[in-house]
Amino acid sequence: MLALDEILGDSESDAPLLEIISRQLGKPPRSISGVAAYCSRNAPLVVITRPLIKKIKGVEPFPTIFWLSCPYLVKEVGRLESTGLIEEIEFLVSNVPILRENLYDAHREYVNARLALLTEEERNLLPREFPGIWRVLVSTGVGGVKDWNRVKCLHAHLAQFLATGKNPIGYIVSHLMGLDTMVCTSSACFPERRPAAVLEPGGARI
Repeated sequence: MLALDEILGDSESDAPLLEIISRQLGKPPRSISGVAAYCSRNAPLVVITRPLIKKIKGVEPFPTIFWLSCPYLVKEVGRLESTGLIEEIEFLVSNVPILRENLYDAHREYVNARLALLTEEERNLLPREFPGIWRVLVSTGVGGVKDWNRVKCLHAHLAQFLATGKNPIGYIVSHLMGLDTMVCTSSACFPERRPAAVLEPGGARI
């Protein structure tokens, strides 16, 4: 169901990539299991996070599995959110059936991808021992939203679109941003390099 570009561990070869992700997030990454999309400079655009976070006293659900890590895109999407775009999109979802159907499909695929990241042992154990966590993982949609008619976070929708190409709201956001022609001016990933296009011709490498 979900093919990971990278499996990130503690090996020496993972260190440069993990260093970039740390700079992007502003802190050491936790529970990162892969990279779903890269920019034209081979820096992560979207990282894949495990749906369970291990704590000292157990585990907690982390329903957002596609995380927009690119600082430049995070800032630009935040700018769109500040214009009231979430409310406009929710109005469209309520009034345009085809958009609503495609959004529901994206939510279902998000749930399936989330469950695919669990181990077989976790899939067997959670419904019996941690039913509350299991309900969160199987019922919440993109970004952990409970009501599939609502939009919790545009960043999460764009992340799924870049990772899979299958999120109608992510497509709208990418179109409004002019993603295909954007030039990243952030120095977070590669402090020594000049600005470059966010995406190569043809879109994100996934």
